Amino acid sequence: MKDSIRIPIIERFLDVLHAQQASPRTLEAYRYDLELFCKFLGSYEDKPMDAARDEIRAFIAWESKRHHPNTVRRRLATIKSFYRYLMTEGLISQNPARSVIAPRHRQSLPRFLTEREVEQIFNNHFQCFRDRIILELLYCEGLRISELARLNMEDIDFERKTIRVNGKGNKQRIAFLGDRLATLLKAYVDKAASGPLVRSSRTGKRLSVRYLRMIVQHYAKTNPHVFRHSFATHMLDRGANLRAVQELLGHASLSTTQIYTHLTTRRIKESYRKAHPRAT
Repeated sequence: MKDSIRIPIIERFLDVLHAQQASPRTLEAYRYDLELFCKFLGSYEDKPMDAARDEIRAFIAWESKRHHPNTVRRRLATIKSFYRYLMTEGLISQNPARSVIAPRHRQSLPRFLTEREVEQIFNNHFQCFRDRIILELLYCEGLRISELARLNMEDIDFERKTIRVNGKGNKQRIAFLGDRLATLLKAYVDKAASGPLVRSSRTGKRLSVRYLRMIVQHYAKTNPHVFRHSFATHMLDRGANLRAVQELLGHASLSTTQIYTHLTTRRIKESYRKAHPRAT
């Protein structure tokens, strides 16, 4: 929101989320959603405390006309979390958001690259070795772009061929290095023993998530998360165990990983329809 106004009760709520190790991006999303809700109510001060269930429903109905159901669901989740906080603090006696229902979830299959498309990207001429390392880590390890940005030299264990990854909510997991990527990384980190893994060649400072996105877009013409989707899809295509892929991705729930099985199932069906003489 361009003219963001700091609302004390919202700031207190965000402070609690920050103490629970919510990411800066999550905090900004919560702030935006709640400020938008307050604007809809017509007040930036006491009105959120006095909002009625029908007002919350009206806001969700209004948002549903303007945005994708997934966006509206996120905004309602923010509001529900906010009112649970108000209840916990004893600031309200009833939760007006409790029975408000979100619009039906429209689940879309994640976009991924084919193995051939991945090879074409890596056959590009890279302006510097660091840029190749960035794309290799995204695809070979299935990292989130934020996880890549946080990596340090000391997170890499060449002896065990592992990488320590700090995921969502500061949860750590271990990623495994293949021989080829290990060789590339050894050449890349040879002269730098510690500090950020992907850094500015000019200042030596850690590259921001935004800058990393720009690098990926420049070479691959897509967003970084597509490499993560491709990692999972190609692993399952080649017979990897679903729970193993869950662990490698750092998903808390197996159901989150299962969406990739829909991709592989769809491709199997397509192959069947194309190949079998009586499939059509």
